[in-house]
This record gives sequence, structure tokens and C-alpha cells, in this order.
Amino acid sequence: MAHIYVKQYSNDGFTWDNSWEIPFTEYSIDESDYRNRTAKFKSSMMLDTSQASWAVKITNPHHETFTGIILKRDMKPLDVMEYSCQDWNRIYMTKPRMNEKKQVYDLIKQALRYGDNWKYSWKGLLAKNKYEQRKYGSTISFNPMKTVKNISAKDKTVKEIIENLVYSQKPFIDIHYNNLGVMKFTPYHIDTWLKGVATFHYTECTDFTYTFDTTNIITRAQANGKFYTFEQLFNSKTNPLLGFVDTWTDITEENTNNKTTDKTVNKKGNKDKTNNPYNTKKKEVWVSMDRAWGDAANHKYLNTFCKECKKLGWKVHNLGVSPGTQVNANKASKAKNGIWLTLNNGVDCEIFRHMGHDKWFKSVLLRNKNRAVLGFIGNSAGDIRRGGKYYKYLGMAHDGTGKGNPGLKYPAGYLADCAVPFFYSKGNNPKDAARLFNSGGESKVALENDYSKRVKGYYKNWNWGNKY
Repeated sequence: MAHIYVKQYSNDGFTWDNSWEIPFTEYSIDESDYRNRTAKFKSSMMLDTSQASWAVKITNPHHETFTGIILKRDMKPLDVMEYSCQDWNRIYMTKPRMNEKKQVYDLIKQALRYGDNWKYSWKGLLAKNKYEQRKYGSTISFNPMKTVKNISAKDKTVKEIIENLVYSQKPFIDIHYNNLGVMKFTPYHIDTWLKGVATFHYTECTDFTYTFDTTNIITRAQANGKFYTFEQLFNSKTNPLLGFVDTWTDITEENTNNKTTDKTVNKKGNKDKTNNPYNTKKKEVWVSMDRAWGDAANHKYLNTFCKECKKLGWKVHNLGVSPGTQVNANKASKAKNGIWLTLNNGVDCEIFRHMGHDKWFKSVLLRNKNRAVLGFIGNSAGDIRRGGKYYKYLGMAHDGTGKGNPGLKYPAGYLADCAVPFFYSKGNNPKDAARLFNSGGESKVALENDYSKRVKGYYKNWNWGNKY
């Protein structure tokens, strides 16, 4: 079963606690000599690589677990992100200045201080006497860690310095990394190592590529509101190999008695899947989310929301968790004949203005016949509905408490006049949010108005109250 996990990386005691699993369509791992490994994977999840370093873990019982750092993100067609990764060698790329004459063991400890994992820098070193060994074919023992060397380094990385110190003596020591990025120095006995060893030519064992492609693979099917696994349909298990592949297809049920058709089966479920209250040409949504909770909780909420929307018949583009995506005109220009949905943990009349009035952004949505929808999630969003605290007036602050100008009188009425539907989903309940979105929101006037209408006098016209 293949899984890919991610988490923001920090060098002050990194662990994989609270990491989250992300969907993927394919991945590949390349490994060369000296345990240098790189990986690539494609996912609909957008990670903000410009704001933080991301650690990645790729697990599969059919190969050694890959862990390392995401180096870059490329946007591919159909809104698929391709991520390029490097193993933990990446955090040992500092080039320190060293001019010392000491035992190899002490030089390694000194070099490790310059790595980007300083809290655990020496955890991978055993006691010095644990490295006693003998060279192949010799009865004389030696300890490569006690050898005294004179090092003068300026343009070499921490990794290169350590490998030169150790491998120049041809010892039986394996330098590798654990899943937390700790450089480990593991001795092995020559007699044990030789047992059961297959011999290859040098060119055969220094480089290989492991590729895993899940294109066009279906892991589950939906029929009349029910989900069926691959094993249920074909009596064959795919989970051990495929794991969490975020794709499925719809199938219809054939009635051989000719008493009913598939259109009459589960009428309510079919209506939910075909219904598009927003009257766009396609039942397709581009959805982004502002930060509401911690990173793991945010991504879990958005992923679940997208899955629930798919169950309701929507084609979903997950744009990730980032407040900057909400009014990103470049990303919005890729939306066509669908909905531009933003999930917010607060109410902000600046966002209202961009979605409902400002030409620089709204015109981008209108160009491809889209319309905007706002979703307010969590418990901190101020209530702009009739009877709510901010029904009559909303300041500029995102949580509705600000006194900045210009504020907005009757913000719900303004959204209704701009034809921007909205809905509230309290707490952490993405299924409820998806249901509310699919129902058309909470403003019938906003839903029925024409989004292509241009509202005039945003700051001067205060007569929005009677529109909601």
C-alpha cells in the first residue's frame, strides 16, 4: 500500500507527528551510488513551497521508505502539481570552513554541527569502540574512527567532508539516514555481509530507477450513491499496491426487469448529483481555503470538503490552503464555466468587494462565464445574516471587529445585489459545508441575481439592507 505524507520541516527536533497524507496520481524514486536518492510525485494538493520547507515521506511495502525535502513545485495541465524531492542529503549541503587535525570520530562530530539538523546531529554516531573491525582477508583489527586525519576544507559540503573522512579508509560502515534525517553510521561485519550476496557488475548496481504509475487506475466505483471497492467488484485486492489513490468513476445500475430505469433509482441522490443551483454551464468548482486551524487540520478539512463535493457530482479543483489564492487573478483565469469558491474563517468586506464589484478581479471570472461563491467556516466568522451582529455594518477587519474605513453597511445585502451567494458552516464539519454549497447558499436573492451585473457606488450606495 503506497502512501505519501507531508509536513513542514523544522531543524529544532523534527518528527513525523501530525503529518498528513495527501492524494497522488503517480510517483517515482531514483537512487544512485552512495545512497543518493531523489523522487517526484504528482498530486492535486498545492503546498506553498515559497513560505516553508516541506518534508515528504513515501512508503510502500515493495520498496524502502523515501524521506526527504521537497525542492520545487511545478504546475502541470489539469491543475496537477508535480513535486521534485531530494533525500536528507539536502540538509547537509552547508559548506563549512574546517582546518583541523583530529581523530576521524571528532572531525565527524564537528562537521555535523553545521548540518541543518543540529538538535539530533550526533544521534547517529555509536560509541567510538563500536567501530572496531578488520579489513577483508586480514586478521589485523583497526578502528577507522580513531584514525588521525588533517582536514582543510572550504568548498566541500558537510556530506562530502564526512564521506571523504570515512570512505577513504574503505571501512565496513554504512552511512545513511533515518526517517527523521539523522545521519547514521552503522558498522557491519564482513563475514555476515558476504553471506548470500549476489555479485553484479559495477554499472549494474550503481544506478536504478523505481517508477510507479497509477494513470487510469480505478480504486473504487460509485453506483446510485453507494461506493464499491475494487475487491468487491473484481475479487482482487489493489490496496497493497495502490493505497490512497484519489480517483474513482461513476457507473449506473441496469435494471433487467424493465420496471424502473436508473433515473428512478435513489431519486434524491441523483437530484443532488445533477442539481446545479448556480446555473453555470458546468458543475465544476475551483476551491481554495483560508487558514482556519493548524496546518494538518486545514488540509484535512479542505480535502474532505472536496471529496464530499465530488460525491455530490461536482468536478473539483483543489487549489490548496492559502489566503493569497482567493483573489489570485492568474489562477482565476483558468476557471471556466464554473464556480470560484473561497472558504474563509472570517468575514472581510475587502474580499466582498473583490468578488462582487472590483473590475480587476471580477472581470477575470466573467470572461470565462464563472461566478463567485463565499463559504464561511469555523466559529470565528462574524454573522452578516439578518439578526446577526454584523448585519447592519461590517468593518474592514477579517473577523468583523475592526473599525477601519471604508466599512460596509448591510454586507449581506451587498452580496445579494452583486449576485455572490454565501453560506455559513459552523465548527469543523466539511460534509455540512459541502451540503450547504451544493444547495446554493443562504441568500435566494444572491442566487437568482445576474452575476454579470456591475454594481455602482460601492462606497456611496448604502441601500443594500432590503435586498436580503
